Amino acid sequence: MKLELPPEWIFHGRNDWSPEHVRRYWEWVSSNPNLHKIYFSRQVAGQLTTILDAAGLLNGKILDYGCGPGYFVKYLADMKMDVMGADFSSESIDSHHSRGDTR
Repeated sequence: MKLELPPEWIFHGRNDWSPEHVRRYWEWVSSNPNLHKIYFSRQVAGQLTTILDAAGLLNGKILDYGCGPGYFVKYLADMKMDVMGADFSSESIDSHHSRGDTR
């Protein structure tokens, strides 16, 4: 299946990603499960956790701001961390909740 960005999202070299453009882009990605593999946190959650732990940063409450569909939130929660995710894309949050996670 080939997925293409909607034509109005192609910026032809301009750097005009407003918060609305960013929200719409991530809602589009979140609504296409075939694109979920592109999430940074899904690709490197284990390595990122190792680095944060080595730096002494995995303690207390953790907020993943811009969590998308919550792959890193789930990874940390599975490690019994006190974690919460927040994102301005309702589609991303819905995707996170649809997998049974309410954090």
